[in-house]
Amino acid sequence: MSTMAIGGPKPAANKTVRESIKFHLILGFVIVLVLVVGLGGWASTVLISGALIAPGQIVVESNVKKVQHPTGGVVGEVRARDGDLVKAGDIVVRLDDTVTKANLAPSSPRISTPRRRVRRACRPSSAGSTGSNFRRP
Repeated sequence: MSTMAIGGPKPAANKTVRESIKFHLILGFVIVLVLVVGLGGWASTVLISGALIAPGQIVVESNVKKVQHPTGGVVGEVRARDGDLVKAGDIVVRLDDTVTKANLAPSSPRISTPRRRVRRACRPSSAGSTGSNFRRP
């Protein structure tokens, strides 16, 4: 038989159990705090540089039809809804042209400069010539 006193464990043993529980609770809170502050700090400072663009297709339940643009793009507007009857040639999806315009902007001066040179060379000059001579850039 044990020599334990009536009414529970000895006071010294009770104190060490409380200290152990207190230590483990504080340790758990510190770990959670470090994780929250660390992940929150990382999430607030990381830069998201762009959107995720992925190829896709629209699937019809009865007949599988692939709707696909040859070069891809970002969907700007969906004009067909569930249950709509579409025919060949109907516009189902309109692609957003923001990326296309942004890609075209740097090449626009390279296209317009030769056109201006041709127009300038083809118009008659003030000296009365036909304007068929081209100047080198």
